[in-house]
Amino acid sequence: MADERWYNMEQLNLFIEQMKNQAIEYYKKIHAEYKVKKNEQWSIYELEHSMTKEEKLESVVNKNKVKKWVIDYSRGSYGNRESIPIYYLCRSNELYDENNEWLEESTNKKMAQEIKGYSKIETFGERVEEMMTKEFERKRISLIKRIEKKGGKIVDAIELHYGYDSGINGTIECENNIVKIETIFAGGYNIQCLHYRVLIKVINKGTKGGKNEVE
Repeated sequence: MADERWYNMEQLNLFIEQMKNQAIEYYKKIHAEYKVKKNEQWSIYELEHSMTKEEKLESVVNKNKVKKWVIDYSRGSYGNRESIPIYYLCRSNELYDENNEWLEESTNKKMAQEIKGYSKIETFGERVEEMMTKEFERKRISLIKRIEKKGGKIVDAIELHYGYDSGINGTIECENNIVKIETIFAGGYNIQCLHYRVLIKVINKGTKGGKNEVE
């Protein structure tokens, strides 16, 4: 029965693999976009070498925001320094701040640091695949543990299917209960990557209903 059990879990493994691959492609895309933004920043930085202080300041879009950033930077670097080094007030530094904000909104702090640390897409691709393989293996094991916590040892997962919407849905027969699995996806503004939540509904044998547990 053990062999059949894991064979029948193939659909869950397909789901986890698909979510992993989507995450990898998403972070590769963000890495590529960040590289374009950084190249733009450096191009403007090179142009600023021949500009006067007044011209640099004129190129800044949001002067108040850049002044605040410069003051914060100065305090961090030089203590409680209130004066603003005028050469920091330029478009390239404004872009630097904007690019960092965009990156953290698009990913998370940990992944943002990884993206900044790998300039070549080849080396970043290897790194993100390594990270996501570990992360989604953890998610796979966690999901199985949650199922078994609700229903007991898995007996038969043949009714589990990898849906047309790339979700994992269906029922799993466990030693104590039948567990219903349903996947919903989160999207919309400021969603960093494709997020999914797996709903687990326990159906006690001989009764109806149960409680939902959300990942």
